[in-house]
Amino acid sequence: MFNKESLKKKTIKAGIWLFIRKFLARLINLAAIYVLARKLSPRDFGIVALAMVALRFVTSGISQTTSTFVIYDNSKEWKERVNTAFWLNIMLLIILFMFIMITLPYLVRFYKGGILLRRIILYFFIAFVFIEIRTIPDALLKKRLLYNRLVLKDTVMDILSAILSVGMALAGYGVWSLVIPIVFVSILNLPVSFILSRWFPSVPTLKESSKIIKYTMHVVGSNLLTFLANEGDTLIVGKLLGFRELGIYNRAYASANLIIRNVKSVIIDVSFPSLSAVNQDMKRLKDTFLRMLDVLSIIGFPLSIGLIVLAKEFILILYGLKWLEAVLPMQILAIMALRRIVGSPTGTFFNAIGKPQVMLKFGIFFTPIYLISIAIGAMHGIIGVAISVTIIRTIGGMVIFYLLSKEIQYPLTKIFSHMVRPLIFSLVMGAVILFAKSSLSIHNIYLAFFTYFMVGVFIYSIFIFTSPYTRKIMKEILTTLK
Repeated sequence: MFNKESLKKKTIKAGIWLFIRKFLARLINLAAIYVLARKLSPRDFGIVALAMVALRFVTSGISQTTSTFVIYDNSKEWKERVNTAFWLNIMLLIILFMFIMITLPYLVRFYKGGILLRRIILYFFIAFVFIEIRTIPDALLKKRLLYNRLVLKDTVMDILSAILSVGMALAGYGVWSLVIPIVFVSILNLPVSFILSRWFPSVPTLKESSKIIKYTMHVVGSNLLTFLANEGDTLIVGKLLGFRELGIYNRAYASANLIIRNVKSVIIDVSFPSLSAVNQDMKRLKDTFLRMLDVLSIIGFPLSIGLIVLAKEFILILYGLKWLEAVLPMQILAIMALRRIVGSPTGTFFNAIGKPQVMLKFGIFFTPIYLISIAIGAMHGIIGVAISVTIIRTIGGMVIFYLLSKEIQYPLTKIFSHMVRPLIFSLVMGAVILFAKSSLSIHNIYLAFFTYFMVGVFIYSIFIFTSPYTRKIMKEILTTLK
């Protein structure tokens, strides 16, 4: 579909477009959270987080499975299969709806959430249906790396959702200010996706659906296990520690993963179509992956280290004094986020080369160990959960890197060598910020955060632009954009 240079340019440009979109979305979201955290209680955040995760647990098996195939498929007949993928997705949604209606009463009873939890889950399911229907037209835009269209659409929707959330919170709608805007925007987003992709489904057909099902069977299993690995802590904390503790833990986790949620989502969205486009050429596949690793290390490490050393200031500014309990678990979880940043393309790598079964097999082995460790950690509160999550997920990430090194026939030590310089630079930067905090006496929390942040930017910039290795990567990116 793309030659080497055009793919490289499209990938980097798509990544920058998507990063801009994620950056703007995060700023909008943080502005909304600033208000919501002061108007709502930790329990409100906890019950919404549990409702969202409980629904995703039920829906993760089919979420974006057929759209994943659309991006992966590079055969001559791929355009014909898009319509089949769409209608297959509709069938799966119908089956899922019946399943949810049967299991929802038991799920609500298990968590003792009452009618409020039930209603929130049903509202989120409505949003999920509309989101899932639009995954096919969105996948076509991603396949062509037309992220500028997605950026514009999603940024406008994020602004609208944030305005609605804040407005409803100020008007006294409580927990529903976290729910209704998501539903409204998901409905509004659907027709816009079809218009931007310039694709509309034709007469229902399931022609060649067997090929799609064969591929997605492994993706379904992998998605479910990945979900349990990503959200199992929420399910367990919600059951064992209650909604309030879950709300605090959820905000600590979200804050620790603030960088990875933005950087990782960009990399996954861009890396899958990019790696899929060269999945028949192992050398180009390896080079593309390693360059992603370089960029992720340079961008992600300093931001995560910065969050660790400025966690208290960050929590107080964004959430307020009543969320101070989230500081320590946030710092612990941010250590895990360091590994997640560089490991973000690994799962999509195996999907892109048509081997989703690798992640499925890993998940079957890893997930039970992970969930058991969280349950043990919960005996010591949210701090224990944070420690368990950090240790087990870091070990699991190292195993995935080992499997990937075997696949691309590139030594694990050489893969890690791509991360060494940015990690050292970031650790030194963090030490300088800590020294500045101990030396300066700044009482205004906003001024303190800004000052220490700028100190970190200054120190890290010196390292980046004086190191030939990192300077070469930055120059290559800038040259590609010309």
